[in-house]
Amino acid sequence: MTAFSEAYPPELLAAREEKLRRFWAGDGPRAVVSLHDSEFNYRQIEGDDLIVENAVKSILASANLSEDYLPWFGPDFGTISTARAFGGEIIHPDGGNIFIKPIISDPEEADAAVAGDPAGGDVAHAIALAARVRERLGTDKLWCRGVDMQGPLSTVSLLWEQEDLLCSMYTDPEPVHRLLDRVTDHLIAIMHAQEVGMGPMCGSVWPYVWLPQDLGVVITEDMMPLMSPELYKEFGLPYVKRIADEFNGVFVHCCGAFSQHLDNIAASGINYRGIEYWEPYMKTEEIFEKLGPSLVYNPNNSDDENLPQYQNRTAFLKYLSTVAPAEMRFYFTLETAWDRARENAALARELFVR
Repeated sequence: MTAFSEAYPPELLAAREEKLRRFWAGDGPRAVVSLHDSEFNYRQIEGDDLIVENAVKSILASANLSEDYLPWFGPDFGTISTARAFGGEIIHPDGGNIFIKPIISDPEEADAAVAGDPAGGDVAHAIALAARVRERLGTDKLWCRGVDMQGPLSTVSLLWEQEDLLCSMYTDPEPVHRLLDRVTDHLIAIMHAQEVGMGPMCGSVWPYVWLPQDLGVVITEDMMPLMSPELYKEFGLPYVKRIADEFNGVFVHCCGAFSQHLDNIAASGINYRGIEYWEPYMKTEEIFEKLGPSLVYNPNNSDDENLPQYQNRTAFLKYLSTVAPAEMRFYFTLETAWDRARENAALARELFVR
């Protein structure tokens, strides 16, 4: 018997998966609370051996932290993974935060941007690491997260100088749409390649929600806050819909202010499984009023010393319990390196589950 099978016996894995699937179907608890180990960090670090070593330790250390956690491996090479297949100089600044230089500065250059192999680059790297982690653990019962999955607009914003991109949406929309189509094709191909090489899949590197790929995929839409409702309706939503239609749903991360888009999102016909949002940029009551109880919400807060409800996660959870409608369902995700993570996991369970 391996350490993995001792930490995660088959009956435990089956029970947790059944509970989480009921939760996504709206037939489970109001909230789930997932806490995992991050003391053995392997996100955006150098060295494959260290990534594998820390990932194995982290997965085993997470076994008894939360009854809503299923073991997963999430290789993270930064926000550039979806863009780097199109080319561009990679910059490794001191202190992390890997960056890619845009390759497009005007509409005439957009049609020359063509992606390489969707199963190559960071995806191939992720597949290789996942195989090593599974081998070290001695199991095929490990879920995997995909590389950092920037959505169509977020990926294009890494390829195209953002000021010119936004101006071109007004002056030269067709090259923008053609590039968004190619990027969306590439993202869909990446997701399929990861499932073949790493499956089963349960989301992206962020947020830490467990969403099996048969129910949908997780993407980042951080260009939303920079756009008007008209622009996002034309250049954002149709491409999100393509992804949601391909994978039976989509869960969206956005850490900015996007209340101007809520009406269009609600009317889009897109199968949104859920949304991650950040207070105070988005208000809990407002987002629920527009998007309703069918979605799962992953709330976070930006610390603010001047506003008591946002001073820390403990204060935010208590505040959230006073403003969230009773029908609002939550997926709380925490990692042990965060301040008071264990206490806050217990508080979230007390306030929203029991």
